[in-house]
Amino acid sequence: MATEYRYDVVIVGLGPAGSSLAYLLKDTGLKVAGLDIADFSRVWGKPCGDAIGKGHFLETGLPLPKGEAMMQIVNAVDIYSPSEEVKIRLSEPEGGFMIDRNKYGLQLLEEAEKSGVDVYLNTHALSPIIENGKLAGVYAKKHGEDGDVYIKFYSKIVVDATGSGGAIKRKLPSSWPVVEPLKPTDSAVAYRKIVELDYDIEEPDVIRIYINADIAPGGYWWLFPKGRRIANIGIGVQRGRGYPHPRHLYEKYLSRRPDTGRVVRLLNEAGALLPTRRPANTIVWDTLLV
Repeated sequence: MATEYRYDVVIVGLGPAGSSLAYLLKDTGLKVAGLDIADFSRVWGKPCGDAIGKGHFLETGLPLPKGEAMMQIVNAVDIYSPSEEVKIRLSEPEGGFMIDRNKYGLQLLEEAEKSGVDVYLNTHALSPIIENGKLAGVYAKKHGEDGDVYIKFYSKIVVDATGSGGAIKRKLPSSWPVVEPLKPTDSAVAYRKIVELDYDIEEPDVIRIYINADIAPGGYWWLFPKGRRIANIGIGVQRGRGYPHPRHLYEKYLSRRPDTGRVVRLLNEAGALLPTRRPANTIVWDTLLV
């Protein structure tokens, strides 16, 4: 038998979108719950470049990263031509940061919880609850030390913030306009490593983007310093074109370069699917926001 809870807003997925929304709703007087299948160690676990401009925090009202969440100040972006003989440097007065994604995600959730948002980690959203032709909530399973607990989260508004996975969206009736599938060519597959290098990175406050159709067809590759000797290095490749997987391209090209191949220690490696091009036609339908 499932436990039942009732909320004004239930957010499924507590990555960047979901946890940001939880934080921004924390002082509104609404009763808010956030669910994520991850535990504390895997919050914001989807791999990416880890760089973000300060302007995004100022515009949205999100708190600046602090403590271990802030790893490196970013003052400029260098964009390289395929030959790497031409470099364009972009900078702005506000600058930006290289962050520890997990630490920053926890920072948002901890502050949201202090203001009354209920956070349910280790909680798997199993299916939507549809009543009278409308989305009424989410049926979920919370994993605990004493076994699994099944919960019905009834809510006035449901937010599917699970990204391209669409944990709730993909289980809704296909006639709902919000259930538009993601086209493969409107997305990329990326692979990155976080490594310790055997040399000091020149200008660690500058992140580098390289445009090269051989190394990263339909995308780009990057080197983002996270300190003097730590860097996030990766490749993004457009999907739906038959290009090689970026992991193979990384080993073929970046592992052999004199700058990206001088690795003392591999700290982390991962890949991810990510939408990159046009937005969906409809992201709101009745009681659902995707």
